[in-house]
Amino acid sequence: MTLAKDSLREIILNIADVALKIKCEGQPRSCRAFKKFTAERCLSVKDTWFLDSIDINKKGSKKKLSRGAKSFFFDDPVRIDLENKRITRFHSSDTRQAPALNDRLITYAYSQALSAEHGMLLHAAAVVKDKRAYLFLGSSGAGKSTAASLCAKYKIIGDDVVAVKRSGASYGVFPTPWKQAPFTKGAERSKAEIKAFFFIRKSSRVSFKPIPPEEALKRMLYSHIHFLVLTRRPLLDDIFATASGFVRDIPAYDMEFTRDDDFWPELEEAVDARR
Repeated sequence: MTLAKDSLREIILNIADVALKIKCEGQPRSCRAFKKFTAERCLSVKDTWFLDSIDINKKGSKKKLSRGAKSFFFDDPVRIDLENKRITRFHSSDTRQAPALNDRLITYAYSQALSAEHGMLLHAAAVVKDKRAYLFLGSSGAGKSTAASLCAKYKIIGDDVVAVKRSGASYGVFPTPWKQAPFTKGAERSKAEIKAFFFIRKSSRVSFKPIPPEEALKRMLYSHIHFLVLTRRPLLDDIFATASGFVRDIPAYDMEFTRDDDFWPELEEAVDARR
């Protein structure tokens, strides 16, 4: 499906203080939360990334990033212009999707823009207490949403996908519109400095064990950074530098927890003991 350029409108999304301008028809279909991240205006044109889709004639691809309407064909060429902060997807017309109106493509674009801004998208939940954030990392089914729900008395920034970005000597966590549970309501403009992070596992007990930075880095790179395997140099080097600094400066722990117990007293005891 090819749309005339004058039939498209521009929207600006602001996630982790990174603005992304998109030309599209309507709002992204499967993520209503995008509306909460829409910026009134571009705060700084020089700091704004642009996402374009250019329709091309090409036979259908077999390499999809995900299934169904959310998918985009990754072996359609994607060009990233770092100097002009522009991400261009050469769009196959036979996929029958409106240009740039694709949540997964937008997610990928943000992962690349964050990489260039000393950031990364993490598969993690984030809980804030006393203005400090604690991240819970885990693959699907590990218990991120469960751990976050047990912390309902604190502010929950996200329960599945969060943005992390370095600012000076500290690292902040920001909410994203992707896969957020109802108990994260109202956290769209929140951010907090990260104090510690945890690789979680459901168990019959509560326990915390410090792990060295090199082990934490290996785990993060292996399974917790979104689109890492689809990121090319020099952005791949940027992510590695960001992740390396993160594990060096932020303490990491193995964490076991049950779905019925308040683990927060043991968490704070473990973090305080490592100072």
